[in-house]
Amino acid sequence: MGNNGFGDSFADCEKTVSIGKKSRAQVEKARQGVYQRDGGVCISRALYGVCDDSVTIQHRVGRGMGGSALFDADPGFLLTMCGRHNMLETANADYHALCQQFGWSVPRWVPDRWAISEVPVFYWDGWHYLVGFDRIKTSDKVANSRMKEIYGNQYEQHDKY
Repeated sequence: MGNNGFGDSFADCEKTVSIGKKSRAQVEKARQGVYQRDGGVCISRALYGVCDDSVTIQHRVGRGMGGSALFDADPGFLLTMCGRHNMLETANADYHALCQQFGWSVPRWVPDRWAISEVPVFYWDGWHYLVGFDRIKTSDKVANSRMKEIYGNQYEQHDKY
């Protein structure tokens, strides 16, 4: 009785994948899908200064702003952004405000009240809703209306982009 009366439970434990490994696999799958969805380029390209050569994942709800690791595996919470713009998002108030106006950055209270797929995102080719790994194109009028519905009077419409 080498298993102290626990039957095959020790053997079963050895076969299971830890939650950490499973979670890391889900995060990696989300990241790869987001790189593919966004074409592996910075979402801010041609809109705000020159991009650098690095492309990384940008969390729409910043982890430092109360974002959760649970958002890491949901592609609707993730975008691609170059390292320069990713750094500017937290270091430059004007750029951070632009990120919120374009749906690239979302205050922590928004996902508590709205599904992240309902917050449109501005790309170089117009407004989209992010549904899984898909970008669903929408009109400027619909996107601006939704952003005003979410943010109220604090939303500043950008007609010229």
